[in-house]
Amino acid sequence: MLKYDISIYLFSQLEEGFFNSKSLTCEFKNNVLNAYKFESSFKEDQPEITEKERLNLEKGKTTKNNVQNLFGTPSSKAFFPTTIASGYVPSGTKEIWEYSYKELSWTMRGYTNKINKSLTKSITIFFDSNGIVIDSRHFKDTLTGTTD
Repeated sequence: MLKYDISIYLFSQLEEGFFNSKSLTCEFKNNVLNAYKFESSFKEDQPEITEKERLNLEKGKTTKNNVQNLFGTPSSKAFFPTTIASGYVPSGTKEIWEYSYKELSWTMRGYTNKINKSLTKSITIFFDSNGIVIDSRHFKDTLTGTTD
C-alpha cells in the first residue's frame, strides 16, 4: 500500500504595494520525495519563458535535457502516481515539469478600498517513461478587481 505525506512551507512579504509570497509543497511517497511544487511571486524566482522557446517543444521528440536547456530547472516536478497533479494529465505520463510565474499587487484607498491585480503564467510539460515530451499546456490569466 502506498503512503503519501505532504509538507507545505510558506513565506510572505508586503513591500511597496506588492504582496510577495513563496510556497513549497513536498510530497513523500513511502518516505521518499516523489514530487515538489514551488510557487513564488518574487521577481528573482520567475522563469524567463518566451514564445520562441515554447515553440521549440515538439511532442514525441523533445527530451527532458532539451527542456532543461531551454527553460532551466523546473519550479515543480512530479513522478506518477502522485497526489499533487490535478486536472489534465495525458495518457502515458510518467513525469510532469512545471514553470510558473505569479504576481499579486494592490493599492489601498483609505482603509478599506483596494484595487487588486493577479497575473499567473505557467507552462506544464508531460514526459513519457523515456523522458520524451508527450504534451504541454500553457496558461496565462490576469484578474483585476476592486473591493470595498
